[in-house]
Amino acid sequence: MGYFAFKINLEEDIQKVLPKDIKITKVNDVIQKSKFLDKLTVLISLKDTSQNALPDSLISFADAFVSKVEKQLPGYIQKINYKVDDQQVLDIMNVISEHLPLYLDEKDYKSIDSLINPKQIEKTLEQDYRTLSTPVGIGLKKMISKDPVGITFIALNKLKQIQYDENFELYDNCILTKDQKYLILIIDPVYRPADTKRIIYFCKALILFSQN
Repeated sequence: MGYFAFKINLEEDIQKVLPKDIKITKVNDVIQKSKFLDKLTVLISLKDTSQNALPDSLISFADAFVSKVEKQLPGYIQKINYKVDDQQVLDIMNVISEHLPLYLDEKDYKSIDSLINPKQIEKTLEQDYRTLSTPVGIGLKKMISKDPVGITFIALNKLKQIQYDENFELYDNCILTKDQKYLILIIDPVYRPADTKRIIYFCKALILFSQN
């Protein structure tokens, strides 16, 4: 019995102990190649979700949580996403601006007529000046200088029509649910789900960090 006990090999990948079947093999192949399934989604909320929404508190906790994870578990994570990069927004705006006519229809040109009305331009420029005088204006400087009257935003608003799920929104560049009670945080782990030993340790560490 001792001899056979030493011959036992433990397998971390549960998929390798499943019956050998062509359909199961195909499903496993899809799972193995799907990068989306490798991601870990974390929902951050107040302990009492019946309380009024406190999005700023959620963001503050997320900042501290991500900082702790990146510092103490660097070998377990590739990337943590919970904020939209300002550069990505600028890149989208640039693409829309360069191909603006493709996003506009006849009704939009009527809206542009109102935007370039001299009185409206004066109001818009005053608003731009106030925006540039605030800390937020630092990130919007390039956007405002390239399109001071906001024509690009007509096309940008159209992209909301192809939004897959309306239950999420951006708040201070973070992804929150529509009721602002949950913050979405997506982690790209170094190890795949099949490596259960390391993934379990990683998840336990995340739970511990969330409680401290």
